[in-house]
Amino acid sequence: MVRAKSYPHGVVLRHPHDCPRFGFVPGSRLGIRCAWDQVSEEAFVAIVFEEIATEGVSGTVR
Repeated sequence: MVRAKSYPHGVVLRHPHDCPRFGFVPGSRLGIRCAWDQVSEEAFVAIVFEEIATEGVSGTVR
């Protein structure tokens, strides 16, 4: 759905074993953090569809 709407990237909270096969990586690898401390790094994942549109993007998702 995110790709179909032409968003350059997406973030997801998920079970640690569900999303890697779809191309999701821990958000921290992309410089993106979750605002909630109780969410593990493995559960907060992101995917990039357009590298150029997300270049230099970082911060905390709230």
